[in-house]
Amino acid sequence: MAITRLAQMGFESNTTGSINEWSGVAANAPTISNTVAKTGTYSTRFDNSTTQSAYRNIAGTRQLRTSFHWYSVGPALAGDVATIYAIADAGGNLLLEIRGDENNNLLLYVAGVLQDTAVNARVDEVFFHIGCDCKIDSVAGWVNVYADGILILEFAGNTGNADAVAVHFGNKRAAADYWGGYQYLDDIYIDDTTGELAAAAVPDARFSYLMCETGAAEHNAWTGSDGNSVDNYALIDERPHTTDTDYILAASADLLNTVQLATMAIPVGMTIKAVIPTAYAKKTDGGVDTHIAMLMYGAATLVTGADQELPTSYLPMEERFVAKPGGGAWDQAALDALQVGVKSRGSF
Repeated sequence: MAITRLAQMGFESNTTGSINEWSGVAANAPTISNTVAKTGTYSTRFDNSTTQSAYRNIAGTRQLRTSFHWYSVGPALAGDVATIYAIADAGGNLLLEIRGDENNNLLLYVAGVLQDTAVNARVDEVFFHIGCDCKIDSVAGWVNVYADGILILEFAGNTGNADAVAVHFGNKRAAADYWGGYQYLDDIYIDDTTGELAAAAVPDARFSYLMCETGAAEHNAWTGSDGNSVDNYALIDERPHTTDTDYILAASADLLNTVQLATMAIPVGMTIKAVIPTAYAKKTDGGVDTHIAMLMYGAATLVTGADQELPTSYLPMEERFVAKPGGGAWDQAALDALQVGVKSRGSF
């Protein structure tokens, strides 16, 4: 069966731009850190001062897998069991949770009931790749949790009877249950695995961040905040961004704008599974049905993604392209030559 990507977060845009990768945060929101990261420079950090959590809304599903890299400082406080990861239904009920306790154990809870314990599974200040594969079913459900590809927690049986609509990270439990230090998360993705017949180890993925380069672009039809369409790449805020100091603007439909990307050497032993152009964008008139489509340009081929309706405040608009322009798997040459961009769509 097809596995469908629902969300991914790498946190490399820094500050408010990265926080926008979450659908929502607790009153005391997590922060973006440049102290600890699995890939690149930045991660998201949850502190120990309060019940600090964030979530990503997803399309409702009964079968999903989540991958993230987790780094913790200190166990939970004495007597506490602080949440690391959870999935919730539309009523906010937690269908399953991974928690940590004061003894460095990791605990699996289903519908609030302890079902399995991984003894001494947490190591201080070390990144683990955590993968959770689950099926929500009142009879034939399952939850398998893997650390660096090794199964450490599992349960089979009644896992509930409601769609999962949100994935939570950080301390989602009562205010009395605190983590002893910090939790850092990086390189998160969430997949819908509906139709998969059994649980499986969740693949590790990393999200590298490629920024704009000063090279000439093939398409420059949008208007810059400087009043022209020359060197538009210089007006795109990348890290941090989402300010109205400089920008590019489209005032009509079907205008193309691309930028040359800085490249990277593909690490030995790794392959590119997809390239994900991302634009932090908004529309200025909430009453108009204005859209955006992500673009890729390479090998003299323009590839256009699906139309996406724009919000009225800056949010990341993105599309996952698993094939290079012209077709076929991604390789170093295609990455080196790639331009990405945006197409204005809808009404203006």
